Amino acid sequence: MEKIRITFPNGDTVHAALTGTPFRQEWPMPAVEKLICSHALSSGCLIGAFGRPSQEPVKDTAGEKEPAAGQLQRGDILFGGGAWWLCYGKCTVPDSIAPVVGSVVEADLEKYEAACREIWIQYYHHRTMSVIEIAREEG
Repeated sequence: MEKIRITFPNGDTVHAALTGTPFRQEWPMPAVEKLICSHALSSGCLIGAFGRPSQEPVKDTAGEKEPAAGQLQRGDILFGGGAWWLCYGKCTVPDSIAPVVGSVVEADLEKYEAACREIWIQYYHHRTMSVIEIAREEG
C-alpha cells in the first residue's frame, strides 16, 4: 500500500494511505513537497495546502469522484489542481473541493486533528503562516 507522510510545523508526523487509483499511478509533485497552509473561516475543518507550481503539467483529476465537502470524513486527504486539502472534522462548504486521494491512518487521527487545529490557531490568532511537508512513502 502506498502512503504519504505529512509533517506539521510542531514536528508531529502522520501517515495516510493513498486510495485514488489514477493518482497513485503518477505522482503529481516532487517526492517531498513543502506547502503553505491556508484555512478559510467559512470552510469548517478544512485546510488548503499550496506549493510552488509544477514546471510539468499537473495530472488532471477530472473524472474522479469529488464528494461535497459536507460528505468528507475526518482524516480525508484531497488533491486537485496542484493543491492538497486536509479534512480534520466537519466541513461547512456546500460544494465539492477535489477528489479524495487518501485517508489518515486510524492510529494517527488524534494527532492529525490536533496538528490541524494548531494551524488554525496560528493562522487566525497569531496571523502566521504554517508550512507542512508531504512526502511519499512506500510500504
